[in-house]
Amino acid sequence: MELCKLPAEDERLLGQLKEIDESSGEDAVINKIESIRNDYVSGCGNRKEIESANSALIGLAQAKMIDCWFDDRTETYGGLTSRGRSYFEDKAEAIRERKAEHRHDYKVSLFSAAIGFLLGLLSEKPGQDSRRYSKPHHCPTNLMNSE
Repeated sequence: MELCKLPAEDERLLGQLKEIDESSGEDAVINKIESIRNDYVSGCGNRKEIESANSALIGLAQAKMIDCWFDDRTETYGGLTSRGRSYFEDKAEAIRERKAEHRHDYKVSLFSAAIGFLLGLLSEKPGQDSRRYSKPHHCPTNLMNSE
C-alpha cells in the first residue's frame, strides 16, 4: 500500500481536524481552518505557531487531505476529504503490511540459509579426502637459516 507520508506538524493538525470532524461535524472543521487562516492573515498571537499552523494547513491542502483552495485573492474552505479521514487507518495498515513483509523476508532468508547448510554437508562425496579441512599444512618456520 502506497501512502503519502505527512510531516509531523501536518499530521498533528490533521489529527485535530479529524477529532473536530468526529465530535462536531464538518462545519466546525471549516471554522477551525478559517480561524487558522484569519490568525495568519491578521498576525494575531504567537507568530511562530501561526506560521507553523498555516504551513501545515497548506501542506494538507496540497496533499488533498482537506478540501481548501488558497489563492492570492480568494480562499475557499472545505472539510476533510475521504483521504484525510482515512489517513491514520491507512498509515496503520501500511505499517502492518511492511512488518509482515519483513517477517516473511526473514523467514525466507533463514530457510535459505538452512537449506544451503544442509546441501553443503551433503555435497562432500564418500571417499573424498577430507584431510584438507582437518588440520593445517606443515610449514617450516625458519626458512632463512636453512643451509
